[in-house]
Amino acid sequence: MAIASGLDLVALFGFLIGLCVGSFAVTAALRWDHDPLGALKGRSACPRCARPLGPLDLIPVLSWLLARGKCRHCGEPIAAIYPIAELAAGLIGALSFWLVPMPGAAIAALLGWWLLLASLIDLRTLELPDSLTLILLIIGLGITVTSTWSWLGLTGLTTIDALVGVIAGFAIFWVINRAYKMWRKRDGLGLGDAKLLAAAGAWNGSLWLPETCLIASVVTLAAAILTGQLNDRFKALPFGPGLAFATWLVFLARQML
Repeated sequence: MAIASGLDLVALFGFLIGLCVGSFAVTAALRWDHDPLGALKGRSACPRCARPLGPLDLIPVLSWLLARGKCRHCGEPIAAIYPIAELAAGLIGALSFWLVPMPGAAIAALLGWWLLLASLIDLRTLELPDSLTLILLIIGLGITVTSTWSWLGLTGLTTIDALVGVIAGFAIFWVINRAYKMWRKRDGLGLGDAKLLAAAGAWNGSLWLPETCLIASVVTLAAAILTGQLNDRFKALPFGPGLAFATWLVFLARQML
């Protein structure tokens, strides 16, 4: 009972931290095309009336619910992406701290939050910034090369497996995009997706790449069906969110095996 209660408290802590991280992540994603560090500059304000948001407006999820999804001052609708992203980050934190022992839980949560930020940016811009994907790749390789996995209490990789994962991850999507471009005379996958799969290889190794691609494809297809985006065959679909989710899910699965 004491262990269960302890795990519940740790998961709750991860959830609450995640809510705050999610609030920051969605703000950063919305300002990214203007300035990657825009979330750190200036106070948040309503885009319509420019009224700065106070403490009561910045409580994750709760503020949105109490205001019924509108600005308290002018009634401008507030996009549902705010509470959705906050809840997603909260769940990432809760599951990471519940399923993975410390200090590895912190790494799992940070990985999930980093991927969430990349997903939010891809949803807005159909681009995955190199400053996120390549740094994630370097960190994954760095943990492997320095043999830090065991110190963090995580299931690790060999350096060869991580390097093969990086090369194979990038090559898979590069080849697919090249073949599609030769056939349809336009890109089918962006290089951002290839770099993200390469980062997934750095964190999860080469053997998990097929599962990562399968999960990402199923998630992306399901989302497209539910949102009706398949009705327009010329509409580009962001693959980054599905790939990010698959990468994080596989990482958690590796730690539990």
